[in-house]
Amino acid sequence: MIDGERGGWIHVHENVDIREIELKKADITAEIGKLRAGVLGLPVVVGLAECRHVEQVKTYAPGVMHCVYDMKLLSYTSGGEGDVYLARDYKTNRDVAVKLSKTHHSYDHEVGGYGGLAGISGIPEIYWAGQDRKYYIMAIELLGPSLRDLFHYCTDRFTLKTVLLLADQLICRLRGLHSRSYVHRDVKPENLLMGTRGNKNTVFLADFGLLRKYDNTRGDYEVLKQETYHRYQCGKHPEKGVRLVGTEIYASWRAHYSTRIEQRPRDDMESLGYVLIRFLNGCLPWETIEVPNNTKRQIAMAKMKRDISVSMLCKDLPSEFGRYFRHLRMSARPDHAYLQENFRKLFLRKGFENDQDYDWHWKKEDDELLNQLRQYERGRDKRRYLMGG
Repeated sequence: MIDGERGGWIHVHENVDIREIELKKADITAEIGKLRAGVLGLPVVVGLAECRHVEQVKTYAPGVMHCVYDMKLLSYTSGGEGDVYLARDYKTNRDVAVKLSKTHHSYDHEVGGYGGLAGISGIPEIYWAGQDRKYYIMAIELLGPSLRDLFHYCTDRFTLKTVLLLADQLICRLRGLHSRSYVHRDVKPENLLMGTRGNKNTVFLADFGLLRKYDNTRGDYEVLKQETYHRYQCGKHPEKGVRLVGTEIYASWRAHYSTRIEQRPRDDMESLGYVLIRFLNGCLPWETIEVPNNTKRQIAMAKMKRDISVSMLCKDLPSEFGRYFRHLRMSARPDHAYLQENFRKLFLRKGFENDQDYDWHWKKEDDELLNQLRQYERGRDKRRYLMGG
């Protein structure tokens, strides 16, 4: 924690030399934003967004401004790449998610990613980013529950309608990300969050700690030819180059060999496909692999993902899921529009209504009704007792 315990105030400090700013007679807030953006390698608009959240600026030393950004801690959760707090900017009275990390391992990529993806629908807005002593900090748009939490809430199953509603949005999110030559490299339910208030039915793609640019200049033939080579080499020497980037359950087989193979958009789309299948079936075939040695487990998982047939992977699922994976196996560049239309046709064929009514809406209503019935039963039992019935 920083400067206080939970329920107190966090004070994020920054010292800025303003002598040159004063000589230019420029706007101090704007110039601080530009300087910070330059240091962090951010677009200027992100630096200015940070400065809008400076609570006070005061003299710290001759020629130095001391900027203070205050947030009140409301709750805390621990994430994979850092600790995430729910905080309140008391100047704007807006709740934000604050991510704290003690290393810059993923911080630089994530902050740069928010800047590079700005303007894409379903990408959270970043309000502030900076360093406070040993912490690297980001203040990000506060979102609702993750799809992992909602999946567990719905007893580890989603209906086909809910899965298709989610798929339609998520293909759109990844298309926007890929159009700017980025790959997420960690598509999983924990990183897919619903919005709040007016955006409660919008799925957001979050956590860009593993985000990277990919080489989009390579031709399809070259990519597919190299994959054939890697398939052969990984089958012949499976122990060479094993290093997982992502989450093993949802990662593509290529992601298990990150020292050999660069991840590309179809790896994200493959991960999304695994997420959708798990939402429908409750599990994936390789979850049953039990190998205590990490390297051997990665080899076994990669082999199963590489060798499993589409018909086995999509067993008992509508044919559109098989079509989705066959497209990814045959194409170097995923056709997002085709994949989206593929699932939309299934949605129409099943006669579903696009009312954005997800499973957790029904579950919440059922739970509320159950609680009302329980309260009624407790009240009736109490009346019976008082009346001697």
